[in-house]
Amino acid sequence: MIPPRPPVLRRGFLMAAAWLLAALVLAPAAHAQVPDTAAPALPDTAAVPYQAPDVDVDTLFDRSAYGALADSTKVPAALPAPSAPEGAARARDTLALAAAVRRAVRRNPDARIARGRAAIAEENHALGNAGLLPYADLTLRRSRQPGFGAGGLGGGTGEGTGGGPGGSGSQASNSLALRANYTLFEGFRRVYSYRRLGAREDEQALRARYQTEALAADVVTQYYELARRQQQVDVFESAVALAREQLRIARARQEVGLAPELAVRQARIDLNEDRASLSQERAALADAQSQFNQLLNRDEAAGVVVEEDLAPGPSLSLAALTEDALAQNRTLRAERQSLRAARLREEEVEAEWWPRLDLTAGYSFNDLFVDDLGFQTGQPGGFSYGLTATYDLFEGFNRERRADVAALEARNRTLAIERIETRLQTALRSAYERYRRSRARVRLAVQNLDAARPNVEVALARYRLGTITFIDVREVQNTLTQLRSRLLEAQFDAKRAETDLLLFSGRLLDQFQLDRFQ
Repeated sequence: MIPPRPPVLRRGFLMAAAWLLAALVLAPAAHAQVPDTAAPALPDTAAVPYQAPDVDVDTLFDRSAYGALADSTKVPAALPAPSAPEGAARARDTLALAAAVRRAVRRNPDARIARGRAAIAEENHALGNAGLLPYADLTLRRSRQPGFGAGGLGGGTGEGTGGGPGGSGSQASNSLALRANYTLFEGFRRVYSYRRLGAREDEQALRARYQTEALAADVVTQYYELARRQQQVDVFESAVALAREQLRIARARQEVGLAPELAVRQARIDLNEDRASLSQERAALADAQSQFNQLLNRDEAAGVVVEEDLAPGPSLSLAALTEDALAQNRTLRAERQSLRAARLREEEVEAEWWPRLDLTAGYSFNDLFVDDLGFQTGQPGGFSYGLTATYDLFEGFNRERRADVAALEARNRTLAIERIETRLQTALRSAYERYRRSRARVRLAVQNLDAARPNVEVALARYRLGTITFIDVREVQNTLTQLRSRLLEAQFDAKRAETDLLLFSGRLLDQFQLDRFQ
């Protein structure tokens, strides 16, 4: 038998009583928090009275407000500050970008090797290495010949006490020779050689400079990656805090019979999923720190905190970047110096067809002493000088071969310059397109995030009143988390493209004080 429906007055009384009971439960201000432990299961907080907090989402997602969360009346007490290890890390001094680049350039082995090669080329660029300085040598000689008798010297019969083959005399001689040589003319080959060494010095200096720029670009990119990872951890810490708040509301509503057990279980699952995502982001942050420390030649396990400013810089012009790249790009300039050295090598080989004129000068002194007779003879010091002209008539066609090789090398350097210019312009256009699109994505992400922030507060308020389900709250929360992650990704892509553009155009190191490492 179907029971009769209660009168309208009775139904209205029951509904009013239910709403009054819900208001009495939700009204008390009990600041109880669900502990953030590593265990996946949450402790039972059924005995703790529930507080309906007024969530200020703008404050919730502001990293600078974390320290004031416990005292703020707008932020729910269920949203704790970062854990002790994270808070301790953030309290340390942050590493500025310029300081990181200078440290990497000073300590990185690749940069030090490149500077060493440039120093070798600088040492080789010397007048003596090109043959422009005179050559001089000094020779001292002392010799003794035992068993040399007096008869041997005077031409006697050897019957004397000291003469003849049976004598015991000995001969000693001393000599000194000083010689100097200088090439007066050889078709200016040495001049071309000295200029070629200077071109090689400039080339190696530019290559070392580009190595420094490439290292700085890697450091800048990894620095921004580390900043993105730090903020990504903050995003999921906020997601965990919101999931914890959703679980508290679900439990409170279950206690008064306004929510099923399914809502509590799903809220717990959502919280555990957010905790797992937070753990993954912290692992990614540790990876980024390890790679960053490797670039700086530091202990990979050392902690580091960087500045988190990912805002795009001033807009760049493609025309100005292209002009600077063709004029200042270190790789292109180094290749031009290599072409200059190859052409000087051609001049150097062509100079071998000229005759060679050498100026020689010398001084010599000889002394002879025979001790048994007490007889000494010698020549006084003598000075000599002269001119020597030399011309190679034939040397197996080696000059022709060297000339052909030098011409081919110059041609290859010309082709290499054309190839680098083409690739540089292509890379510039590609990087600029990524830069432009990333900046547009940043603007859209900021607009979407500004529109999505109030939705969380509204969704939590409606969920407390029972007008929406826990699924709707979770969807709003996921949307906000995704939008924050997309904003960080777009900002990082814009910064990475900006770094590539500054590297290609030769402007990257202008913002760092690296004169001592140039």
